[in-house]
Amino acid sequence: MIRRLTPILLISFSLFIVNSLYAKSPKSVLKDIKKNYNKIQTLDADFTEIFEWAMTGEKTQRDGSLYVTVDDRFRIETPEQHLVCDGDAIYRYNLKKAQVIIEPITEGSDKMLPRRLMLRFADDFNAQEMTKQAVNGEEGLRLDLLPKSREEVLLSEVTIWVTVKDMIVHRLKVIDLNGNSTIYIFSNIRVNSTQDTDHTKFICPDGVELFDLR
Repeated sequence: MIRRLTPILLISFSLFIVNSLYAKSPKSVLKDIKKNYNKIQTLDADFTEIFEWAMTGEKTQRDGSLYVTVDDRFRIETPEQHLVCDGDAIYRYNLKKAQVIIEPITEGSDKMLPRRLMLRFADDFNAQEMTKQAVNGEEGLRLDLLPKSREEVLLSEVTIWVTVKDMIVHRLKVIDLNGNSTIYIFSNIRVNSTQDTDHTKFICPDGVELFDLR
């Protein structure tokens, strides 16, 4: 009897969680997403970035990978550029130009660190609307956000798509003040995976032009 009831209980419990989440306000769900990201020690994923010009409708697309840690170290790689932060400085390696720019982490620039950008959504944006929407074939939510101050974040609106089971953002769309849009689609998301600390260390390649702005 217990074995027969177990699947039913699991399904009932899952439905309870989903329905409870849908019953929350968009603002509360946004706070839940922030709480979830606050608990993440590391996050790495592949991504596709699609940029569209508002004036012409022209689109550009590129693929890449990212790795972010709880202490704001990160590595973002695309075919054109590697962006690495070891916690002390930010290294921008332009592969096409064979140039490396080293920048200090200043009080203003630290707001643009990937992890802090993820967490800022709950602080700098108001959740206007929440819609049930499947994400990668799973139970999901779409949240439409508006900035509390357009001038501070330089964005007019943001939309995020999260899966209910883990409250992780799988898709992100931002529209800037000129109406240009950028969509990020994340895949192969791994949370709290083991990575060597060398992953966020930058070793300057031989033969590149170096600009140290520290």
